[in-house]
Amino acid sequence: MRAGESLPFVARIIFRVIALTYPPRIRRRYGSEMEAAFSEWLTDRRPSPAGGAVRFWVRVLLDSIRNIPGAWLDWLRTRDRGRSRSGLPLDLKYTWRGLTRRPVYAAVVITTFALGIGTATLIFSVAHTVVFNPFPFPEADRIVTLWETKQTDPAVKGHVSPPTFVDWRESLRSFAGIAAYAPADFTLNDDRGAERVSGMLVAPGFFSLLGVVPRYGRFFQEDDTAARDNDVAVVSNGFWRERMGSDPAAIGRRISVDGKRYEIVGVLGASFRFPREADLWLPLRFAPSQLTEGMRGARYLNVIGRLQPGSDIDQAGVELTGIARRLGEVHPNNRDWSAALIPFHEWVVRDFRSTMLVLLGAVGFLLLVACANIVNLVLARLSSTEREIAMSAALGASSSRIFRRFLLENLLLASTGGAAGVVLAEWVLAPLVKLAPREIPRIEDVALDPVVLLFAAGLTIATGLLVSLMPLLRAYRINLAGSMRLHGTTLTGGNHRFRQALVIFEVAVAIVLLTGATLLFKSFERLNRVDPGFDTGNITTAWISLPQSYGSEEQRRTFFDEFLARLNSLDVVQSAALTTNLPLSGSQMRFGFSISGRPDLEGENLSVQFHVVSPGYFRTLGIRIVRGREFLVADRRGSVPVVMINEAMANRYWPGIDPVGRFVTVVSQSGPVKREIVGVVSDVIHAGLEDAPEPEVYVPLAQEPWSFGVLVIRSEADPALIVSAMRMQLAAVDRNIALGTVRSMREVTAVWLAPLRFRAVLVGVFAVLALVLASVGVYGVISYMVTLRRNEMGVRMALGASERAVLTGVLRNGVGLALIGATIGIVAALALSGVIRSFLFDVAATDPTTYVGIVLFMLAVALLASLFPARRAARIDPLESLRVE
Repeated sequence: MRAGESLPFVARIIFRVIALTYPPRIRRRYGSEMEAAFSEWLTDRRPSPAGGAVRFWVRVLLDSIRNIPGAWLDWLRTRDRGRSRSGLPLDLKYTWRGLTRRPVYAAVVITTFALGIGTATLIFSVAHTVVFNPFPFPEADRIVTLWETKQTDPAVKGHVSPPTFVDWRESLRSFAGIAAYAPADFTLNDDRGAERVSGMLVAPGFFSLLGVVPRYGRFFQEDDTAARDNDVAVVSNGFWRERMGSDPAAIGRRISVDGKRYEIVGVLGASFRFPREADLWLPLRFAPSQLTEGMRGARYLNVIGRLQPGSDIDQAGVELTGIARRLGEVHPNNRDWSAALIPFHEWVVRDFRSTMLVLLGAVGFLLLVACANIVNLVLARLSSTEREIAMSAALGASSSRIFRRFLLENLLLASTGGAAGVVLAEWVLAPLVKLAPREIPRIEDVALDPVVLLFAAGLTIATGLLVSLMPLLRAYRINLAGSMRLHGTTLTGGNHRFRQALVIFEVAVAIVLLTGATLLFKSFERLNRVDPGFDTGNITTAWISLPQSYGSEEQRRTFFDEFLARLNSLDVVQSAALTTNLPLSGSQMRFGFSISGRPDLEGENLSVQFHVVSPGYFRTLGIRIVRGREFLVADRRGSVPVVMINEAMANRYWPGIDPVGRFVTVVSQSGPVKREIVGVVSDVIHAGLEDAPEPEVYVPLAQEPWSFGVLVIRSEADPALIVSAMRMQLAAVDRNIALGTVRSMREVTAVWLAPLRFRAVLVGVFAVLALVLASVGVYGVISYMVTLRRNEMGVRMALGASERAVLTGVLRNGVGLALIGATIGIVAALALSGVIRSFLFDVAATDPTTYVGIVLFMLAVALLASLFPARRAARIDPLESLRVE
């Protein structure tokens, strides 16, 4: 349209903007009239100077926009009448009517879509929160974590000791700041009584380093760690809401924590949960005894840092390792240790990234199987409606019209299945979060947020288009003449071969998933059967920590002596003891040691796992005494310092020699102490069931009483009764102390096994779903083949073929497809074996028994899936199949 050319420049631009918003047919037909009317209108309403011109042209646009909807409605009505009721609403109505006439087909396709899209949405929601967006801190790419590492094996990363952290903080220049933190539960005393609450000790600068701002008040300052007479605390949003009624005036209120009064100076925001859920945050302080040479072996602090602007992680890493090397030249307990940096995001997701990627891969395979199954169903539907499509084409329906109706049908099914899948994901999400290990960051925050819903919508459209592609290509190749005949079909050749290829693909993917799931289950089973070195039955554990008022060793020793004596006097308690490090709980302490009379070891920096235990500990947990004796009540302060070692330590440093009666010097919080070995115990797995036992030493509680520990009680009574008895006896000794986390020893072991169980269960569920879909695919193809070859089979039986021969031929086809798919699947599983190798324990990723068993199982499933259509084929009546209709 050349209308508007005679108008002034500005008016011409405005006219073109207005004209382009009208339907094209109106522009072509009424363009010149529109120009004339527009010119006349401008003449009558000439714009005023300056700012009035802007207002004038704005009014021009607004007046024109009011007329646009009416123009489009008139054009749509004219267009709909011209097409003789052939628009999109009629196609949708026609599509819906066709699906209601085939409810079984629609239900199967929608269910398959729902399973594929629902599981993909579910796993993506977890990955989106845990892996892709774990903690939304500003400039998170500049936040790193700092670790001490073994020089001989840099892969072994340890936490940081207090003296080393102080040295790093004073020496590092590539960082805007570093901060340490350590989990610590506290006893809160209020009008409810003594209650154990989760907490965290953090160094000043921790919150500002992360870029977090308080909801109310302020965070810790340097003065808060130096002034003992000004104890302050920061509380979580949940603590502030539940215990303080969301009162903004809570700032300045005092609470009693571990027997001391703390002033609340800040309230955290609702979304802050790093590094774990915590109610109370207290300043991290280092007593002089914590900064001694001996404490350089006590590596228990987590350290994070923020890089200076302009500094990169490589530059900072070089500086950090240089400082670690200098510390090793000065301090014996730093001699064999270096340091390393890990990006914050990488550390947060660590092992969970690979787990999520494995699960996303598994659900991706499942989605492909679902799509292949739907394509099979759609092809079968296309074959059954071929004559109807040909009739529509013969009566004048265009190819685009047929294409649109077919595409609408699949998109409608995909949309319904996608919506059902989202509902399924929402329904399964809560049980999935409960099944997931608690160590997964932000697992409680997983939800179907807008990003996840957008992913589900995109996936729904993509799968709907994907499953329509091949059937639509087949639909364009319909032979009208052949389709109009009373018998026969035109899609038997290529269509059938393509459906067979889809079944082979489904079987191959099912083999891959079944193999991975079986290997994970085997690994989980073998790991679950590993002997941890102690008895997990009838054991109740409870964490206990003494407040700061128990400052002296004598106070701590008196408390634990009385408390344990009370517990052991109860009739329902078989034995009770205490340890600083419960097996498989993740708690570890490592200190340096030396062996008297061994000059060959003088140049080595030896370290050992360190445990403080009370008399009766080994008996309570069922740990075997190999040589020597157990600790006695007489092993107290003032008597000869004693120690017990495990078999791993005895075999490494005294091979073939009885170490009982020999001496080792162990460095701990009390400094270096020379101790006599009085006994050797069997190896106990403390770190993880898959790890080899390490050298360990046990020191009697009465000679080195720490301020915390874990109670272990053996009893056949009801655990609830035991917990009640523990709380009653604890209140009798000191009512201001509360028990911490209470768990059975079986629960402790289950928590450690949770990550492997999580992977195995989910991959197993996906594998079962893939197996079901592949079985349905085999059944569908064999049934379709029997239908197509019905006349042929009838002729063969009329000529003398037995039912057994027909049955065998059909079964051979089904098992043959499964065998080809199994072969491809085994090759693919072997190629992908490296993906899950790191998740396996005592099972090879190429375990031949697993692969052979899976193939035989898949062939058996294919045989069963082929049996029903094969039996139907064997019962074909030759006369009925040859009857002319």
